[in-house]
Amino acid sequence: MIIYLLHHEQLCNRLWAFLPSLAYALHYKKRIWMLWAFKPYMDLFPQLKASPYVYSFCEKRVFQHRRLYYRFREVYRKTFMLRKSLRDVSPLVPVIFASGWEGREDPSFIIEEKKKIVELFRPSDEVVKSVEALMVKHADTCYVGVHIRRGDYKDFFDGRFYYELPYYYSLMEQMYQLLHHTYRSVIFVICSNEQFDVTSPELLSTVTFSGENILRFEQAGAITDLYALSQCDYLLGPPSTFSQWASFYGNGKLCFVKNRHTVLHMDDFKVVERYESPFKEFRQYWKGKIL
Repeated sequence: MIIYLLHHEQLCNRLWAFLPSLAYALHYKKRIWMLWAFKPYMDLFPQLKASPYVYSFCEKRVFQHRRLYYRFREVYRKTFMLRKSLRDVSPLVPVIFASGWEGREDPSFIIEEKKKIVELFRPSDEVVKSVEALMVKHADTCYVGVHIRRGDYKDFFDGRFYYELPYYYSLMEQMYQLLHHTYRSVIFVICSNEQFDVTSPELLSTVTFSGENILRFEQAGAITDLYALSQCDYLLGPPSTFSQWASFYGNGKLCFVKNRHTVLHMDDFKVVERYESPFKEFRQYWKGKIL
């Protein structure tokens, strides 16, 4: 049995943190208990909730029982040996205490168990059907996912990755020029945590493609955007675990836009196979937040 502890941050940070423990549990057919899981996130993945390997103590809100959580956390930090890597842990150990966030870069068994992992993190049928109804796959159509992270990125890293909308459209124009000679149709799937008119004349005046080349799931939740990105052939956006997870889940090739002067090359797009902090090279600019 695995006792999974230490959750952090929003949806995809939690997914990456949980992945090594889940991969170990699947590999050795062990049960895993998640303590203080966030119920709204668990509800996004029906297959995970129904898995015979996963059990959870859920909260309706993040740290709903905050005082109890922190008290318990201090106890198990002092009492139990939290495993950051599970590669060399014998499956004969009866109870394993696994650190979630602190062990997120452990690649153990993820590649071996990826097919099962993808099945467990399949969203609801409603989400899947809504995305697949608009993103019809054809050999001569290329879908480019554009993760326009605004909102919280205005202050994150002092706004280093808070790009203006015209800059995103200039990146889309670069991709269009790289791809439209190869594909009959290039469709940009825009996902953002900010509402704006994706086909506004002002934005379209800066590019050579039309509004018919742009797709956005209006009023969509994060899980719809995440699944839509995962169905794209290419992904681009600022450093984020959100687009990282989409690439890992759907095998789309990802390129992080790390500054306001990026020139895109097809060789820069890679499929994400495991978690690596997208912010490592920028740590010197950060003011104490866990990355």
